[in-house]
Amino acid sequence: MRPHRSDACPHCNAKVKPGLGAAVRYIVLFVAWVVAMSMVFGGILLGPGIAGLLPVLVPAGMCAVTAAHSWAFGDRVCNSCGRAYELDGTSVTVTAAA
Repeated sequence: MRPHRSDACPHCNAKVKPGLGAAVRYIVLFVAWVVAMSMVFGGILLGPGIAGLLPVLVPAGMCAVTAAHSWAFGDRVCNSCGRAYELDGTSVTVTAAA
């Protein structure tokens, strides 16, 4: 078996896209939360007019945070073998089968 490179799939050694750094992941989540909270603050400034925007603001905030989390910590799959090489932001290591 060939030695594993950091930019290679641990299963088939095909070249894969490197994962994001921890700082980038948390910055993306922070920005999503800032956007969601800014929408809430902007809605508060509308006073009674928020009743009409509430059905849009709540799902938009939830979608922004969910999409950011999915993008930053989503599972990454090798295009060659179809196996995951990164799960929840952590690199997968290959273990021997029993």
